Amino acid sequence: MEWILLAVVGGAFVIVCVAAVMTHLRNFRKMEVQMRQLGETLGLELTVPPASMLGLYRRNPTLYGRFRGREISIFPKGYGLDNTRQTDIAIRVATRAPSKLRFTVARQKALAKLGQVGRLKYTPTGDPDFDREFSIRSNDPEKVASFFGRERQRVFETEWVEGNGFLELSDGTLTYLEFGLPYDESKRLVLEHMAVRCCDLAEELDLLRG
Repeated sequence: MEWILLAVVGGAFVIVCVAAVMTHLRNFRKMEVQMRQLGETLGLELTVPPASMLGLYRRNPTLYGRFRGREISIFPKGYGLDNTRQTDIAIRVATRAPSKLRFTVARQKALAKLGQVGRLKYTPTGDPDFDREFSIRSNDPEKVASFFGRERQRVFETEWVEGNGFLELSDGTLTYLEFGLPYDESKRLVLEHMAVRCCDLAEELDLLRG
């Protein structure tokens, strides 16, 4: 009886492993298709890392290049040991904002997932409706609150609604983290939209250096 039980357990384990590998490969193919299309739309170079473990394991593709004359990269964000757990995707855009300036912007409903955001100070804009929807933290509340004036608030309320992620400026680099990976067209279109919005914001941040 023991060998029968071991055989059943072993068989179930093999089935689970095979299913996990098949799911991983299927999701990889979906993401590669969407990332390739995104790269073609934005004019970015697609990098597909080589497969390992006899082709059973594939690392997710990344995009890099220049969009609207600005360095930009789009890549799955890694967590955990050796960054192997990838559940979100990041858009990183170079700016000429002051390197010491740092801020984060997130919808209030996303804060539970984000947890603590360093030692940045809560930065109210003075608009209670906007502050109820978005949470801004920075290391220079006066400058950042001034930057997020009424006009820029309206842009966030209308143009940033497609994304559900987290925005950060640090060391002169603007990073937008979108929760979830682009396995379908709808998520790819969100990333395309947010890449444009990030470049718009990067151009405005450039002016702060002056």
